[in-house]
Amino acid sequence: MEPSTRVSHAKNTLDQLISEQRSMKIVPLTQALRAAHNAVLSLSGVPDADLLATLSRNFDIESRRALNQIVSMAAAAVRVTAGARPFDPEGSYARYAGACEDAARAATNLGIAAQRVLAAPESYAAAPVQLVLQASSLQAVDFLARQAGDFGEVRRLSYVPYIGVRCPGPLADELIFSRAALGKSGLVSARPARVYSVKPLHATQIRDNDDWNLQLLGAERAWEYARGAGSHVAIIDTGVDYNHRELSSCFADGHGIDLVDSGSPMDQNGHGTHVAGTVAGASTGVAPSATLYAVRVLDENGFGDEVTVLQGIEWAVQHKVDVINMSLGSSYPSDGEAELVKLAAAQGIAVVCAAGNDGNTSYNYPASYPGAISVAAVDCDKKHASFSNRNNLVDLCAPGVSIYSLAPGGGYTYLSGTSMATPHIAGACALLKSAAKLQYESILQTTAEKLGEKNKFGAGLIRLPEALSYE
Repeated sequence: MEPSTRVSHAKNTLDQLISEQRSMKIVPLTQALRAAHNAVLSLSGVPDADLLATLSRNFDIESRRALNQIVSMAAAAVRVTAGARPFDPEGSYARYAGACEDAARAATNLGIAAQRVLAAPESYAAAPVQLVLQASSLQAVDFLARQAGDFGEVRRLSYVPYIGVRCPGPLADELIFSRAALGKSGLVSARPARVYSVKPLHATQIRDNDDWNLQLLGAERAWEYARGAGSHVAIIDTGVDYNHRELSSCFADGHGIDLVDSGSPMDQNGHGTHVAGTVAGASTGVAPSATLYAVRVLDENGFGDEVTVLQGIEWAVQHKVDVINMSLGSSYPSDGEAELVKLAAAQGIAVVCAAGNDGNTSYNYPASYPGAISVAAVDCDKKHASFSNRNNLVDLCAPGVSIYSLAPGGGYTYLSGTSMATPHIAGACALLKSAAKLQYESILQTTAEKLGEKNKFGAGLIRLPEALSYE
């Protein structure tokens, strides 16, 4: 799509949304969308503080309680165009056309969220809000955490200058709309936490042999070189059924950590167990001798917040794992998460993430950060899975359609998704670690089977024997 067409499409999308919200008589939301619309038209940034100040004047108490997260989303829609330049014949217009598309996408999400909130405003207003506060430096975190403790429950991070605060709606409003609420505490920004989720697609058996995925990658030949012994893999997910007979020997003492309920990292959803089975299941895994750690950051419904996910990455880094598997994602980037992924990669950790199941050209996070390995999905015929995201940041691909792996309670099941493709790559990295070949991404990309368009397949389908024998 030509840049001018993309900008026009963004404008039309926002026009339509503004019209719909105006008819619903949501004055603050209409103004939020109008601000995004103006940013697209002018291709000039609108500071968050100005936008929020304008909106806050149009909020009554009940509206503010119900819509504070929506306002933050509106700010994000505007922020994607911050720093953009006016049209010029040298092509800066084209450079920022993608940002306009992002603004339109964010505004669409904004409208959907508004309808959900308005359907049950009382229950929404009563629910506590999880905020992310950014401090000016790591040195300022201590003081900011003490001050924020007056507003709600504080969760600390060790490597990046962010804290989480869980507090009632009115107090969340006070933090979001008035940085003065924390005085000279070094507060840079306050916003609702990003939401993370897992969206596996239930599948049925498609071939007579349940291990077709391992055969496709040449796992049996690769095991002549290594089986994953000595490698340590963190499964940052919904937890893992560490008592499953195919996994029980894979776990170190303590099994990992539960950052959701502060209990056991036992899987109450099924997603994390399926992922772990593809990494190291005795009959289903790529690296059956790897050591696993269950890092539970998502609840029984497969949802979690930004701060919990950041804590999970920090835990993995602190415990010096070799590989992190994150078959989860958010549509919105997080500066704190980007910093942690960069830190992990700099320490030699392979950070392997799902490219996303939107079936379009959108970006999923953490997969799209520098330092992450973004994994797309293919089927048994090496064809691109229709649900798998397509973009220029896809690094590699692996089987992700009707994958047979483990289920909680000692069972087995078939699931599809880039979530299911990702642990094949994590397992491959575990094999490489076991074979003392530590240039994980470089080796896997160099030895991959080229399948076609990079935005669909990245460097191609991983080939385990070729990677393990690479010199």
